[in-house]
Amino acid sequence: MSTEKELKKEIKDLKKMNEEKNLQIKFMEERLENWSEKNFSLRTGILNMTVDKFISMKNKILEDVKSNA
Repeated sequence: MSTEKELKKEIKDLKKMNEEKNLQIKFMEERLENWSEKNFSLRTGILNMTVDKFISMKNKILEDVKSNA
């Protein structure tokens, strides 16, 4: 059987690990939120774009891909 001291140490270690996991979760949630806001902004911009601007944007992307290949 574990002694009281060993149990307290284990509890302390588990609490520390739990705090670290909570911090990681918070960080990942913030990253996800930032990504979703950026994605929404980009999608909205593309949806509100005129056809001419959309075509010129796609052509520019194709030129960039060809020049980098």
